[in-house]
Amino acid sequence: MRLDSLLDSIRGRDVLIAVHGFNVNRADGIACLSNWAGLLQLPQPNSAFIGILWPGDSVWRMASTIPMKPKIADEAGVLAAAFIDANFQNAASISFASHSLGARVVLETISQ
Repeated sequence: MRLDSLLDSIRGRDVLIAVHGFNVNRADGIACLSNWAGLLQLPQPNSAFIGILWPGDSVWRMASTIPMKPKIADEAGVLAAAFIDANFQNAASISFASHSLGARVVLETISQ
């Protein structure tokens, strides 16, 4: 979706932003968030659903890399916050939902 289309789709609407959890690759993240979008029963036409993908699978699955995951989630949150702050001022409201380490992305987004 192009940025102008995204901005049109959120203008004046209550926006729900969802973030997937740990160890989810891009394809699975798209599939899961798309599936969730289809199951939601948000009030129409006053709401919009947006999924955020972050590199939750970007580090090898070894015990020694687990401490790096929060850093990656925090970095994703900083980027998401900057994007939301720069582009979502015309949304009526913004709410978040997350799973697992995706909560860290959301918390960092909100704190920024």
